[in-house]
Amino acid sequence: MYSEMLKYDLKDTDFDLYKVLKYKPFFFFWKNEPTTSVVHNLTVIDLFFSQKEGVLRVELKSKSDFRKYVKEIKARIEYILGLYESYDDFMHYVKEDRVLGSFKDKIEGNRIVSAYNDFDALFAIVVSQNMSFVQYKKVMMNIFDYFGHIPSPFEVLKYKDKFKDFGIGYRDVFLKNIAEKFRFFKSIEYEDLNVKGIGNYSRNIYVLFQKRKWDYFYVDTLIKRIFKERYGFEGKKDKEVKDFAIRRFGPYSGLAEVYLQKFLNDN
Repeated sequence: MYSEMLKYDLKDTDFDLYKVLKYKPFFFFWKNEPTTSVVHNLTVIDLFFSQKEGVLRVELKSKSDFRKYVKEIKARIEYILGLYESYDDFMHYVKEDRVLGSFKDKIEGNRIVSAYNDFDALFAIVVSQNMSFVQYKKVMMNIFDYFGHIPSPFEVLKYKDKFKDFGIGYRDVFLKNIAEKFRFFKSIEYEDLNVKGIGNYSRNIYVLFQKRKWDYFYVDTLIKRIFKERYGFEGKKDKEVKDFAIRRFGPYSGLAEVYLQKFLNDN
């Protein structure tokens, strides 16, 4: 088995691997330990993470020779973990906001984790539609246990009749749609997401989590309830809710929403 070790000195970066795991990331880590498997250029690679005294280590293993991809894999890991992003400006909003400020210790070091690739992100978003977080994680684990990783577009199309067995229900058709799209694209931007099963709500989540654009704010019943109960905001129209978020959190309205929902709806 080929193996490679990556090492990141994070002494000057606010990143806490175990805090990320503790507070249930939406993408990437499906088990309760810091390990996962990804598909890179049709090669399945197992990733094992650990962090000690400011140093993050990632061990890569595969039954196939992946050494020519190590540079690309390293760049993806840095991106999806946001290793070199600065949260300094966002933390000013956190400290000034009475609700977010109460979660300051949980937010520090707790980075948003993106999916390994764009297809994985849309796959997970489709699965999560109209599901509780607990249901979503259970279904994703069923899939992960069967394939050993999030299936590639080719695997989705090959095993398209299998997915209802995992608890996906009607969403299997949407997975097939995005798999067909990704037969021709490795990466997809917002304007190209004209796929049945991906509406405006899912598009905004995709851009926020996967493209890491923290000003992308999505409106749902949960954030409306949080704004009403925690901030006394009575607006009901989507535009009113978005405007309130922008006034409150500026260019980090989407990022603030993720943390508010994560810590005020912890189930």
